[in-house]
Amino acid sequence: MSTSQKEVYFYPPALQQRNQMWYYNSLQWGENHADRYMDSFYDALEEKNTASYHRPFPKSETIGVTDEDVYYFHWKRKQSERRGYTVFYRTLSNGSIGVIAIIGDGQDRDNRMRESLEKALPHIKTDK
Repeated sequence: MSTSQKEVYFYPPALQQRNQMWYYNSLQWGENHADRYMDSFYDALEEKNTASYHRPFPKSETIGVTDEDVYYFHWKRKQSERRGYTVFYRTLSNGSIGVIAIIGDGQDRDNRMRESLEKALPHIKTDK
């Protein structure tokens, strides 16, 4: 990870979830659509990477798992889409963000985020 430029880092659970997003979209609408869909997703991540404010996820939801500050935002490619994703992330010491989980609407958001956080925790501890 470069320290001179902000980047987006995906912890293993989020990397798997990101890959599933692309795969699902490629099966449904083709690879070109999946690529455009993911480009829009990366644009949203870049916005968060340069944002001055991050919306904190309640500490009460992560207590017992970690003391880390966890932030989140909701993303849809288009406002007209019925469903989107909640993206959980943390800020890294170099100013970049580390994506912990990408949870689709309709899924058990809080429990899926906690599961992803638990899986990402060993990696989080090593990147401080």
